[in-house]
Amino acid sequence: MTILGVRSSSTDTDEEVRKYATEKSLSIPVLADDGNVLADFFNVPNFMVFVVIDAEGRMRSWGGIDDHHDEKRAKRPHLRNALDAVLAGKDVAAKRTFAFG
Repeated sequence: MTILGVRSSSTDTDEEVRKYATEKSLSIPVLADDGNVLADFFNVPNFMVFVVIDAEGRMRSWGGIDDHHDEKRAKRPHLRNALDAVLAGKDVAAKRTFAFG
């Protein structure tokens, strides 16, 4: 499995993205999508959305990382659940979830 971050916002600088990734302890590459090619292809609006794509290139999940804009109050880890399901070869229960932005 490969996990990538994609920055499609023209208002976020590379330094701001690096700072965010450091604060969240993200150890994944973050690609610049300045022309919004990936964002348009996956129908991602102008806020943070996570798209899980399996080894065959099928989109398995689209949406928010969890179920609350305040991560301390989140009860359902949507992204974690989707990744666990794909890695286990199972169907993703919540294929599309709300993304806060």
